Amino acid sequence: MGIPGPGPPPKQHKPSPQIQLTAHLYECREVELCFQTAALMGDTEAAVYWLLELCESGWVDDAWNQLWLAYYDFYAAHNPQFEGELMELSRMRTPKGKRSRYPLLHGASALIGRQRSAGAWTLRQGTLARNPGKGSKVGFPDITDDIIGALMDSPQVAVEVLAPFVHATWMQLTPLYRAIVTWASGDVGGAGGAWGNAGASPISVLCSLLLLLQLEHQDWVCNGKPMLDDSPIEADRELVRDAIGLVRRTRVTPARDRLLMWRQFPIPKAIGSLDKLPRHKLPHGGLKRVLQEEDWLAATAGCRPWDRAIERCGGHRRTDSRQVIWDSEEAKKRFWAHYDPDIDELPPNTIAAGTTEVPAGSKLRWLKNVWAVKPQPDLWKALLMPRN
Repeated sequence: MGIPGPGPPPKQHKPSPQIQLTAHLYECREVELCFQTAALMGDTEAAVYWLLELCESGWVDDAWNQLWLAYYDFYAAHNPQFEGELMELSRMRTPKGKRSRYPLLHGASALIGRQRSAGAWTLRQGTLARNPGKGSKVGFPDITDDIIGALMDSPQVAVEVLAPFVHATWMQLTPLYRAIVTWASGDVGGAGGAWGNAGASPISVLCSLLLLLQLEHQDWVCNGKPMLDDSPIEADRELVRDAIGLVRRTRVTPARDRLLMWRQFPIPKAIGSLDKLPRHKLPHGGLKRVLQEEDWLAATAGCRPWDRAIERCGGHRRTDSRQVIWDSEEAKKRFWAHYDPDIDELPPNTIAAGTTEVPAGSKLRWLKNVWAVKPQPDLWKALLMPRN
């Protein structure tokens, strides 16, 4: 099945907080969590695949934001030199001034699989859990040298200090950032150059910066290797070529059969532990359950290929909702004859959703599942198990 072919892209839409289907009928949030899981596991091929799904849906900016998030959550503290590489790639544009998927995929193929850990991610999750919320009137704490020093020595202190800053802007967090850099005498291994410009949140950048300083301060070594990865940065050009080849083969496949060509990676059940995905409220998650919904096509609103396919066949969306209105019964029949997805031959693991339940302590369950490390209170030591 699938999707319509390429065409002049309309303005990108931010995926809706409602259920939002992608080009190949994944749930958008599901794709993002699959990418983050692949990034932590170091699965370069899967990571590139999930980023491509966002790009094919018309959300290249969102794909870039996901790569930045994975970099600061898992990789930045061990690969601070990579920040400048990502900044250069993210500035590249097409002749029409739009972001291109090619620099994104080359950056992802070079980054994913390098030395990484879950320390910064875990610190950020701790701050999210302790944050009082956007509506609370909690003042930012005074930043002193003693506080900055304690940030590097105790993850518990770091969580308490950073929690009020979770929803702060780049400008509001600049004094804290400068204080940390000053404390480190400006020597932070190249980190921080993207301050105010990165696609991730400022709290993500700060968490990775604190972890980097901790690593440099302790000069830790794991399995006989330094915690900082200074190996050459090289993109996997063959992997990128194969990924683009999949895109081209899928686009020339008859629309109803494109899912058979495209859907090659299973959805990890563990991602259901990270977020309450819209589809997981249904008794039987997965693609089949979605297509049983009477008006599932409304959930594709904002996805460029589906929007264009509807327009080409003589349909449009209501301005007050995401429902499709057809110019005629003939237009409706023409659309479904061409685009109604055939999923009968898809492997079961490519149509299943993530787990349908969100267990207690869910995010740590996800971490244990994909990182094979039992979470402990001491974030620096228990979760700093870098892999390469």
